[in-house]
Amino acid sequence: MEARYFLLKCFTRICNQEGFTLVESLLALFISTSVLMLVGATFRVLLKTEEYLGKSKNNIEWHIFLNQTEHDVLNKKLKNVYPYEIILEEAGSLDTITYAQHGSKIRWQRNRAGYVPVLNRVKQVKFQNQPTGLLIDVTFTNEQNLKGLIPLAKE
Repeated sequence: MEARYFLLKCFTRICNQEGFTLVESLLALFISTSVLMLVGATFRVLLKTEEYLGKSKNNIEWHIFLNQTEHDVLNKKLKNVYPYEIILEEAGSLDTITYAQHGSKIRWQRNRAGYVPVLNRVKQVKFQNQPTGLLIDVTFTNEQNLKGLIPLAKE
């Protein structure tokens, strides 16, 4: 008799355990869905921010490049202009400054020795000597196209 009583007691204890109700399950599902939607929205915002900052970085780098190039062009004599390269001569010396595309960079060189990368992620560059100045047209690897015109000093 005691064995039966013990089994009955165990069975009723198992059957009387409380589980999740339908309302509790729906609430848990709602919370989980909300968290997953927030995570997805956060990733979308992060991707757009990264894209924007990538373009801004190119623009900042572009303006620094134009500023440096303008300084060199105004303080030196423009010797040769090729589509992918410009060569400048320093007055009173045999030193030359070269801006040329090499791979995905535009490099600054003094006397064709060593180099400093001055513009990165460049797909194509085109230098043109025009009556109004030196036109620089750059297409970046992200297909962004920027143009700059550096006025030339009157000789």
